[in-house]
Parts: sequence; C-alpha cells; structure tokens
Amino acid sequence: MQLKKFEDLVEEANGIIASQVPLAVPRVSGILKFYELQAKFGGLSEHHGIYWILRAQLGTLDKLKVLLPEDRLPSSVEILAGCRNIFENLVWLKLFLIDQSWGLFFYGQFLQAHRQDLEGSIQKFKVEAELFEAFSAEDAAIFNDLVLEFPLIKESTSEDQIYFTKELSRRKRELDIRARRTFALFAEAATINGYSFQAHLLRTKHIPRLKEQLELIVRRIDRFKQEVGTKV
Repeated sequence: MQLKKFEDLVEEANGIIASQVPLAVPRVSGILKFYELQAKFGGLSEHHGIYWILRAQLGTLDKLKVLLPEDRLPSSVEILAGCRNIFENLVWLKLFLIDQSWGLFFYGQFLQAHRQDLEGSIQKFKVEAELFEAFSAEDAAIFNDLVLEFPLIKESTSEDQIYFTKELSRRKRELDIRARRTFALFAEAATINGYSFQAHLLRTKHIPRLKEQLELIVRRIDRFKQEVGTKV
C-alpha cells in the first residue's frame, strides 16, 4: 500500500473538517438550546452533566475550525499541538459516553483553569507594569546623562549639537530594541505609547478588567460548589 503524502493528508483533514463541522454545529446547538429552554422553564439548574457535555462538544467543533491553517502547510509543531488537542478532546468525549456526570467535572475543571489563567495574567501584567516603569526611568536618565556629558550644549558647536541629537536617538532606539526583546505582551505598544503611559494603562485599565473577570469566575465557582455539592 502506498503511503499518502503529507500534503494529501492535510488536504484530506481540511476537507473532512470543512464538510462535517458545519453539519455538526447546528445539530449540537439545537440539542443544547432544547436543554437550555428546559432548564429555564422547568426551573432546573444548568449544572447537569448533559448540558456541559454539549457545551464541550461545541468547543471541540470550534477548535477543529482553526486546527490547521488553510493558506499554508502546518509546521511540525502545529501538527503535534493539533494531535495533542484532538487526543485530549477524544479522552473527554469517551468519559462523557461512560457517565454524564463527567460533564460536571469538565465544567469544574474549566472554571478552575479559567481562574488560574486570569490569576496568571494579572500577575504577568503587574510584572510588565513594573518593567515599563523601570524602562521609563531609564528613558528619562538617557537625556539627563547626555546633558551631563554636554553641560554647555547651548554654547557648543553645531557638530556637537548634531552629535547630541544623534546620540540621544541612538540610546533611545537601543532601549526600545531591548524592550521589544523582553517577553512582554505590551512591549511593542510601550515603545509607541511611552513606557510610563503603558504602565499607567496596565494598572488602571487592563489589570482592573482582569480582576473583574476573576471575581465573576470566583462567584461562579462558589455557586457551582453550592449547587452541585462537590469540590472543584
């Protein structure tokens, strides 16, 4: 038997996804809508296994849509990540078939993972804010240091003034390059907006927004524990 080429396998996988996912999504969505209406008008809690099984299935179908790039061949890393993702989803689906209560366990794990992601993001943003504040201080020091090197800049020659301007730009450019090389999500924005202002945005806009989301997730976890009566 002749083995299929890598390109042919990718094309076949994309073809299956393109043909089957659009059919499966409305089917699962329809069943989910039925249970949502049943819960709403029947006074039932959404915390039952089948509800979260259907939500998990929709999530799996959404992931399949972006599993492989459509405009190019996937890299080896993308293939491995996709296979790992599919395997994890298959394990969950098998557990759902064994017992619907796994749907509740899935939701509990989802809530905890979301909580940990938010807590991690808040901590990372705080670190970035501190980093940009340090860069802001360093940026201000660049000009001050140059002034000390050229204390009589007003009386200096035009060549000295040109050198001062070029050296100032060079040192600031080096700082921007160093900032972009850091593992900071907002490094590029900071070089445009200014380090101090970007730190201000993180502390007054981005971090509070994440904290609000975290408070919502914590309330959902508490309500889930009370209604289901299990540890999450």
